Formats: sequence, C-alpha cells, structure tokens
Amino acid sequence: MDKYLAPSSTGSAAAEPSPLTTATNSRSSDLQPFDQLFTQSILSLFRLMEAVILQNRLPDAKNSIITSFVFSSPFAIRRVWSLLSRTRELYELATSSSSASSAAPPANPFLAGLSSFGSSSSSSSSSPFLSSSPFSFGSSSSSSSSSSSSSSSPSITSPYEGDLGAVLMSWGQCYSYILLTMDDEEFFKEQNHFTLVELQHMSEVMKKFVFRMYWPSQSAGTFPPLRSQHIKFRVLCEVLTKLLQQLYDRDSRRPYVPAGHWIVQEVYQTLMKSGRGHQEDPASDITNARVALILKNIPFLLPFQERVKIFRRYISEEQESIPNRVYLGTKLRVRRDYIFEDSYAGLASSTAEQMRNRIRVVFINSEGMAEAGVDGGGLFKDLITDLVKTAFDPRYALFLPSADGLMYPNPSSLVRTDEHINQFEFLGMIVGKALYEGILVELPLANFFLSKILGKYNYVHDLVSLDPVLYKNLISLKKYVGDIEDLGLNFTVVENELGEGVVKELIPNGKDISVTNENKIRYIYLMANYRLNTQIRVQSEAFLRGFSVLIKPDWVRMFSQDELQFLISGSPAGIDVNDMRAHTNYSGGFDANHPTIKMLWEVIDEMSPDEQQALLKFVTSCSRPPLLGFAFLHPMFCVHLSRHDDEDASADVDEYLPTSSTCLNFLKLPPYSSKKMLKEKLLYAIKSGAGFDLS
Repeated sequence: MDKYLAPSSTGSAAAEPSPLTTATNSRSSDLQPFDQLFTQSILSLFRLMEAVILQNRLPDAKNSIITSFVFSSPFAIRRVWSLLSRTRELYELATSSSSASSAAPPANPFLAGLSSFGSSSSSSSSSPFLSSSPFSFGSSSSSSSSSSSSSSSPSITSPYEGDLGAVLMSWGQCYSYILLTMDDEEFFKEQNHFTLVELQHMSEVMKKFVFRMYWPSQSAGTFPPLRSQHIKFRVLCEVLTKLLQQLYDRDSRRPYVPAGHWIVQEVYQTLMKSGRGHQEDPASDITNARVALILKNIPFLLPFQERVKIFRRYISEEQESIPNRVYLGTKLRVRRDYIFEDSYAGLASSTAEQMRNRIRVVFINSEGMAEAGVDGGGLFKDLITDLVKTAFDPRYALFLPSADGLMYPNPSSLVRTDEHINQFEFLGMIVGKALYEGILVELPLANFFLSKILGKYNYVHDLVSLDPVLYKNLISLKKYVGDIEDLGLNFTVVENELGEGVVKELIPNGKDISVTNENKIRYIYLMANYRLNTQIRVQSEAFLRGFSVLIKPDWVRMFSQDELQFLISGSPAGIDVNDMRAHTNYSGGFDANHPTIKMLWEVIDEMSPDEQQALLKFVTSCSRPPLLGFAFLHPMFCVHLSRHDDEDASADVDEYLPTSSTCLNFLKLPPYSSKKMLKEKLLYAIKSGAGFDLS
C-alpha cells in the first residue's frame, strides 16, 4: 500500500518514496482496508482520468457518459475540493507521527501541492464545501490544529455513499476501461499508470476490501446487508469486483505478483465454517447466498485445490441424487473406423437426464461383430479419448490450431457440413461429459476459447495467441507517431469465405470512416473484438450450450482459463512417484513386495519427467496426473502380472513387451529376469507408441 500512495511515472522504475509514504509505513497497521484503498484512489484518480479523456482510451463512445458525469456534475467542484482537503488531512496525520518525515519536503510534485493546499484559510473546518459532508477523518476539526487527529487513524463511516464512494467508483471505472485496451508491453514493460510494485500493493488492499463487501465481519458495521437496496453500494461493489477480476486475469495469464498473493486465508476459514449451510436451517440461507456470490465473483481468493474439491463435490452430489445411475443408461454401438459419425448419431439428441447416466459402449470390429467384453466404464473412457482425438484434429475442419498450437473453433466450419453447429454442441457435451465422469483428455485449447467457455470476454492482449502478426501490427498502430489517416485504413476487415475475400464492417458504415489518431484505440479494440469474439461467436455459443448440459456455468466460473485447462487435461506439475506408488493396485499374482514390482518402482524413479509422462500416457491415455493426486484416478492405476501360454522357461519372459489396457488404467507387466531388462522393454514400449495389448 505504501508505495502506491505516491503516483508513479510511466517508467518501469518505482517513484522515490515521499514523506507520506515513509510516515504511513509506521501507521499502516492502523489503517483499515477502506482507508488505505481510498488514499490510493484519490492520489491516482486524476492521472487515470487524464488518460481516459486526453488519450481517448474509452473503447466505446457511450462510456464517456461516466467521465462526463464525474466532471459535469453540479457537485464536481465540491467533490474535488472536499477530496483534496481530506487527503491533506491524511497527509498531515501521517507526517505528524514522524518528526523527521515532516521536516523533509515531499518528493512527489503532486504531494508537494497537497502539503500546501488548503492552508489555514482553506482548511476543512472553514471550507464551506465541507460543512455538510457525511464523512469524517479523525476529529471534526482541522487536522493541522487538532492534536487528537494525529493520535487516531482515519475513520470512515459509510464508504459506499457520498464523495468517497464516488471517487472510488470513478477511479475503479477509469482504470478498468484503460485495462481493456492496454497491451502487455504497456502493462508489464512500460508499466503505464502504475508500476508492478504498486499494483501488487493495490491488489493486496483491494482483495481484502472487496471480500469485506461480500462478507462483512461481525464488528464492521460499515456495509449494508447482502440483499441491500443501497444502489450506490451495489454499483461500487460491481465496479471494484470487475477491476479486481481484471488484475487477477492479467496475473493468471502472466504472473506479476508472488505465488499465493491472491489467497485470503479468511475466505477459506469462512467457507469451511459455513459448510455451505444446511438446507433445513432457514438461518443458513444468507450464508449459502454469500458463499455462492464469493465463488461466483471472487473465487480466486480461495486456493485452487480447494476450488477443485468444491467442483468435484458439486458433481458428486448431483450424481448421488440420481437413482440407479450406474445401472440405467444408453447403450452405444460404435464402429472404430467411424467413431465420430457413430457417436454423433447415437448421442447428439440425448437429453440432459440421459447424459447424466452411464453410457455403455459396444465397439464393432471391421467384420461387423461386437468386440468381447462388458463396459464397466473403461470402454467409455476409451471412446471419449479416441473421439476427442478425432473430432479436434485440424483435418476434421471443426477446430484449427492457433499460432502456439492450441485448438479453437474454425470460423469457416460451415464449409465442412451444414450440421457444423450441431456438431459443436455435441462436442461441448462430450467435453462436459468427460469432466462430469472425471476422465482426463489430452485436449490443449486456446486461452481465448477457454474464455468463451467461462463466459468471459476477450481483449487485445488475448490476440497474440491467435494471430501474433495482427497483434504486432495493431500495437505498432497504437504507438504510431505520424498521421494515421495517411495509412488509408477504415473500420472494415477482409474475411476469407470459400476462397473469396469478403469485406465486413466493424461498425455501421465502417467502410466510409477512416482510422485517425483520435479513433485508433476504438479501431484496435474493434479489430481484436472481431477476431477473438465475433468471428467464432456462433461456434463458441453452440459448444457452450452442449458443455452446459452437464456442467453448470457457475461450477467452472470458479476457475481461470489455465485452471479450466487443468480440469480438462490434468495437472501440469510433474508426476509424484510416491503418490503414484501409494495409490496403485496389483493383480494376477503381483503385490507390493514382489521382486518385479520393486524393480519397476526403481526404474520409474530413475526415469526423466518426460519418460514418466510417456509411461502415464501409455497406461491411462493421458500424460498428466489427476489434479488432486492419483487417489482420484478412476479406475485406480493397476499393475497386472502378464503370463503367456508358451512360456517354458523364465528366460522366455524377456522376449515379451509390456502391454496396457487404457480403458482400465492397466499396466500388464511380465516378470522380467532383471531390472536392466525391465527398463529396456518398458522404455521401448512407451516410446514406440505401443498401445492396447501389443506384445
């Protein structure tokens, strides 16, 4: 908080600490979250407003209503005067606690102005603009003349009303709009408006303050009830929540704060104490409502692993409420060579109730005969794995790889078939079913497409993943120092449809509106919006409709884009061999003390991380471990003693390769004669792409 008190330059270096900064350090423990947040806000509001207005940083002209209200309101002069006067009081209050600090001149020009602003002739006690203010800092008299003011921290009675609420709201909205079109170079390298150190301190205070807006402490009487009719409070809560979400999204995509920064321990303790309440207890309704709001709006204050547990609990509770779910369900006959076509024909028209039940798969071989075996869940796992691999292949034309090799909907999917929208809905339902059943799939999705699944909007900085060339050109346009109108650009984009260039307008009559220095930000915003949102809107909406058949939107909105990818494909962390060993079953004659099993774990311990992942993929069809550990792998990892009918001597065993049954997470291992032979055969099997029952 302290470093944020002094407005920064636009460079990457933090501003030199001012006396206010230094003095406030000694009092930071006395300042409440709102006091800190307000102090930060007023000292940064004016440079943010200047950026919004003078730099044309509003992506949409209608949003200028906000800044117009701030400056054209009949109370604007009173508001600015009142805020500056109170800030001077806080300045004097802080500096009075340190004689050395008060003797030094302020290092920041803005603070220097504040130190001389509103001297004895314009103090808060004599100012006509402050006589009816509903807020108080310290005592009612001027801080410069009252000794009691220097001994007590500022107190704020109603942070959602009047001038203080107005400045917080204006500050939050201004910075939020700036972030919409701020690219990564401005945010991380140039550190425009705020340094990364300032952002770290600002978010530290803001996260606690916003949490208190959702969950007031028993001793804090400053916020209205949850179902409050205080419009100003609700709007302020929405504004600050959105800004906090934006700062978190930036960090989740490219970290700029330490690990664990966003966690508020009190959130975890509060949620665990609430236990989501009990339905038969009417007093728990408010608790449950508050918990739901926290998980919906600021879930990142809770550790990721805890949110995963909550997500799995939601699904488990729903599954347990379905009678005979394991025994009822759809029987699906699938030809292995037509896995997408047969799956689509058999499941696309299924209801939500049918999809929640078990789906029993019967594979049909090339002779048209049903393969032996009864599906206890393993065959469906194989179906999901092969179906995802087939349908998301770029050669199938429904999805394309981005510049970094991640999948997103093909904007020209109509070329493939008229059924493409229904097929996207079907694939969304399949990915949702995999999550519902706890099946991990190797499906690397583009970050901006994951945003659509989460119901979020994509902005300029997301464009680098889809089209780095266009992103680079747009950033160059933003920094262009000449007359942009000379470039001959207008508000249109040329789209390739069936091999022909089709001109589409970004705004009505866009072909007749030139891009100028004044409207370039809007052009950049609209171009990125078209590529990231508009162009794949129909496909994304269809996919989300199917996904939501089984997975409620609020369940996954607890997660960021990367975290949703982890839910789908497993943990990005390396394999914990000890955890894997602790949750492995043995069959066919093996046990934990068998000599071959002891050699196996020694070999796995000695493998490189890539080899360990290859082994896991060989056995389970997914190279990543479950998010919550191998205890949550279903079916459990199992090593089975593999014997052959033609074995007549122990030496013959070394002629065979390990095999696997991915549907059951089975590793079938012969009892090799030595550790060296076991390692050689196992590595050969997993690296050669050997799969189901190869020997």
